[in-house]
Amino acid sequence: MTRDDGINAAGSDSSGDSFGKPGTANSNCNVTITGVTITVNAAGDGLDSNGILTIEGGFVIVNGSTSNGNSALDYDNSSTITGGTLIAIGSSGMAQAPGSDSTQPVLSITFSEMQKDDTVVNLTDKAGNLILSFVLKSAFRISSSVRHFLKPAKPIRFTQEP
Repeated sequence: MTRDDGINAAGSDSSGDSFGKPGTANSNCNVTITGVTITVNAAGDGLDSNGILTIEGGFVIVNGSTSNGNSALDYDNSSTITGGTLIAIGSSGMAQAPGSDSTQPVLSITFSEMQKDDTVVNLTDKAGNLILSFVLKSAFRISSSVRHFLKPAKPIRFTQEP
């Protein structure tokens, strides 16, 4: 578990000595993930880009902060997902989802109450076939999932086990 952001592209001022300090963000700093497996357990933002957040492939799980001042995904300019799988879990206070120009289907679930950590989450199709199953490693109020084999407009079921 990180003490702050998991993966952060913030930049610094021209002197190079203020990396990550408030007010010194550089909107040209981008996060691009392609074809890797990453698990982020963050006390702050999970994936934080002061520029563009792009996921082109791979398998990414983000267990974000339970603080409403942080989110699983935090980007300033845009976020696009064109491949791979993203499971982003965290608080709902600053929640962001991938942008509308993403080519991957997006499932976003928000709960009215905080959900417990170590909850098993299952996504199944209408026939009950398992699409995706994972264990939450942090308490959460919002869960955003992108899966390369989810099909737009196909019914799915969300269940959880305590």
